[in-house]
Amino acid sequence: MTEPIHLAFVWHQHQPYYEDTLTGTLAMPWVRLHGVKDYYGLARLLERAEGMRATVNFVPSLLLQIESYLKGQKDVWQALSAMPAAELNEEQRLFVLTNFFMINPDTMIRPYPRYFELYARRGSDRPDKRALARFDEEDIRDLQVLANLAWMHPVSFEEEPFLAHLAEKGRDYGEEEKRRLLDLQVEVLGRIVPLHRELEAAGKVELSVSPFYHPIVPLLLDERSVLEAMPGTPLPRRTESMEPDAAHQVKAAVDFHTRTFGKPPAGMWPSEGSVSQRAAELFASAGIRWIATDQEILARSASDVPPAERHPYRPYRVRGVEGDLAVVFRDHGLSDLLSFQYQYYREEDAVEDFLGRLRGIAERHRERPLCVFVIMDGENAWEHYRRTAEPFLTRLFERLAEADFVRPTTVGAFLEEHPPERGVDRLAAGSWINGNFAIWAGHPEDLKAWEYLDAVRTDLLRKTRNERMNYGAEAIRAAWEEIYIAEGSDYFWWYGEDHTSSQDMEFDALFRLHLKNVYRHLGESYPNFLDEPVKRKTGRKPYSEPASFLEVQVDGRVTSFFEWR
Repeated sequence: MTEPIHLAFVWHQHQPYYEDTLTGTLAMPWVRLHGVKDYYGLARLLERAEGMRATVNFVPSLLLQIESYLKGQKDVWQALSAMPAAELNEEQRLFVLTNFFMINPDTMIRPYPRYFELYARRGSDRPDKRALARFDEEDIRDLQVLANLAWMHPVSFEEEPFLAHLAEKGRDYGEEEKRRLLDLQVEVLGRIVPLHRELEAAGKVELSVSPFYHPIVPLLLDERSVLEAMPGTPLPRRTESMEPDAAHQVKAAVDFHTRTFGKPPAGMWPSEGSVSQRAAELFASAGIRWIATDQEILARSASDVPPAERHPYRPYRVRGVEGDLAVVFRDHGLSDLLSFQYQYYREEDAVEDFLGRLRGIAERHRERPLCVFVIMDGENAWEHYRRTAEPFLTRLFERLAEADFVRPTTVGAFLEEHPPERGVDRLAAGSWINGNFAIWAGHPEDLKAWEYLDAVRTDLLRKTRNERMNYGAEAIRAAWEEIYIAEGSDYFWWYGEDHTSSQDMEFDALFRLHLKNVYRHLGESYPNFLDEPVKRKTGRKPYSEPASFLEVQVDGRVTSFFEWR
């Protein structure tokens, strides 16, 4: 019998940094909601699955925000959910109506008939006072409950009879039921880190890390790394090197991970799979023993392995770095099928397609050992699957346990048993998206954001070097922390035309908030340019979006020209 191939899942758990460090308020709810759904639920499914092993990658700034919730800090959505429905003013009720349906309607709203009823009644995703008039106090309270209940993972419904009670009741909730649900969410958040510690101790999971606030490290080290994959790209102005910031983001991540989980991480998924040779040197110097990126980077990297023999199903040693650093490459096609396509399949068809593709790899590549690296978000994909992908993942894990040609493993365990025999002489600069940095550099909005960051950082350097300025060590530390936060990739993700969401302007405001906070920590006024958004509002469309339901009387008469407009 042919030796089986290995399969190493890496699930990347990450959210942007939403917390205002001065007020303690989190601007958005996604750490809390993905926490109770994805971070907790996926870990429970891995725990249950016989013979299943995987790597889970945590970004420290995500865990830092979970800690904030456990200390009693709240996000805006959570605070408005907790308020008695009768006490919400008009502005708050409009916020609830606008934001509490920000979820996949088919997979997460429609399963709750009352939730879907309220969703249909709202109409436009930009409701106005006329829409608000269609919702009474009981409607708003039910919406407060259902918008939180829908995010609870199916395994929590099995563990907590109270959740099953709420789902069965369906409507007409009371304030006490709402309070218990919100308290339970915080309890579940508190289980995430201990559960992952237990899974790692049991050998079911390997825990890896990303740079602290999820920056694109190659761009911090040298903005010219953009040109390697994108010659001719306009570069932002940079007054002084950001290399010390890159080193801080990596070292702080390793230190935080070690304190949180009791042991240093062996592996790192660099933010957005972004690598370069200089970045690899930095990772290795911090004690990291393996990194991962996309297979397109392998194709562009310098190696003595002939192109015909170069494939992503073996590890490679990164040459020219301090220490012993391996790099593995994600199977782009398989990873993206799980992330973006299998949600449209029947679960059994998706699972069999995935196994069929694994079998095809095993048959095409006869060398052993062989490992397929499937690396993807551990959160954003699942809300588009039925029941948060619980039926799909359960079936997938069962079939992997039954299959005799594939063996699930962790990246670290595979490398321990099969260290790399081939090497990469120079790691190409790029990310998991098209092998370049186009998402974070090149567009006029990207350039403007980098120049905002450079201007504030340069100002902070000047102020802290001035011996006559006595800010105090804590104020300076806090100001620098805001710089590190603003270096996160997520703010730049929404600049340019590559991606858009209903919260583009909110992310822009968050980016500028952290730069403003640099000055607030120092007790100074921030410069006026930080009030100018980086994000340009989109131009007017040649048609208008529906704004609300029409208030008409079907009586056969033309009462007014505007009755149907």
